[in-house]
Amino acid sequence: MHPAHPAAVALAEAFEPVLEHYPAGRDPINPETPISRVAVCRRREDAMRSVSSPVQRRLLIAWPGDRPRGGHMPKVSKDSATGGGDFGPVTDRAEDLEGYSVHFTTFHEDVDGTPLMKGLPDDRCQCPHWGYVIAGRMTFQFPDREEVFDAGDAFYTPPGHIPVKHQPGTEVVMFSPAEEMAKTEAAMMRNMPPPPESG
Repeated sequence: MHPAHPAAVALAEAFEPVLEHYPAGRDPINPETPISRVAVCRRREDAMRSVSSPVQRRLLIAWPGDRPRGGHMPKVSKDSATGGGDFGPVTDRAEDLEGYSVHFTTFHEDVDGTPLMKGLPDDRCQCPHWGYVIAGRMTFQFPDREEVFDAGDAFYTPPGHIPVKHQPGTEVVMFSPAEEMAKTEAAMMRNMPPPPESG
C-alpha cells in the first residue's frame, strides 16, 4: 500500500474542521439529507469565522454541497426581477434566489436610512450584504466608523450598519441572506413615511 501523497494528507487535514460545520453523514457531493439553503449559508458563515487557514477558506468558498446538481443555475437581471418597486427617492428591483435576496437599487435623491432602521436591534440593519457600486457613491455608518463605497467598488457590510448617504444617481446591486433581509425590509416598510396626498 502506497503512502498517501503529502498534498492529499494536507487537504484532508484542512477539510476535517470544515466538515464539522455540516450535518453528520451528509455527503458534500450527493447529499443524502435535504437541508435548506439558508441553513447551509449560515453554516458556511459560521465556518468562515472559525477557520484560519487560507486552504480551509478556499474549500468553504468552493463547497459544492449547497449548489444545485444539474439543471440551470438560478439568475436574475434588473429587467427580469419581479419584486421591489418605485418608492419615490428610490427605485428597487428584487428577486430571491436560493435563499439569497438580490436587489438592483437606484437612488434618485440622497437618502439617510437612519429613520428606516428604527425598531431593529440597536436601530441598525442586522443583515450582511455583498454588493457592487455601478455608479455614484454611498456611505454606511458603523458604531465605530464610516465606510464610503464609490463606483467600481465591490463591498461587504457586516451586521450592525446604517446606510446614511447616497449620492443622487447611485446605482448598486446587492446580495443578502433572504431571511435576514426580510426582517430589515419589514422595518423599513413600517418606518417609511406615507406618500404625500395628491391634489
